[in-house]
Amino acid sequence: MAGAALTVALLPALLAASPASASSAGSGTTAATVGSTVTTVGGTSTPSAGASGPARVVRFHGYAIRVPASWPVYRLAGDAARCVLFNRHAVYLGTPGADERCPARAFGRTEALLVQPAPGTAQLPPGTLVLPRGTATLPASAALPAAIAAQAATGHVFQVAAPGPGVLVTATYGTDPVLMRKILASATFTGTGSVP
Repeated sequence: MAGAALTVALLPALLAASPASASSAGSGTTAATVGSTVTTVGGTSTPSAGASGPARVVRFHGYAIRVPASWPVYRLAGDAARCVLFNRHAVYLGTPGADERCPARAFGRTEALLVQPAPGTAQLPPGTLVLPRGTATLPASAALPAAIAAQAATGHVFQVAAPGPGVLVTATYGTDPVLMRKILASATFTGTGSVP
């Protein structure tokens, strides 16, 4: 578990190294907590902007989220060499392995997700938006704190911690922040953990 906490703690610094990999998802300096006005929205919304075709529900550690059905889902626990890339549509579940085998040149950023176990609040990466306990949803219409909105606009990344299910979600986007906000708004807390 110490390795997972270390990976999460280093994620912002690593993300600055390569714009397309998990090592470059964000490097903010601000953390914020979403107020108690945030509510959980049922799983009926579907990501549609920028996505074609049906959606499917992906579950990890009691966190459920609707993503385009065409996106591949990778479970990192069984694949320590899997490179978490944010330059292709994908969902990565678990903590990136210490033996990631990434291409020397991976450029660009598009809509992708990394959902991993979250460390304690004190060890969250800077710029992480912390949801209230018992919810997993970041409503699409919720205003982001100014520093986090600026970080998202420049880095094309949102990092959201959902303490209820105990996950940290890194959501990247290329040109469609609306799609990522819709995906994050579709999240639910199932109340039951799952094995990665």
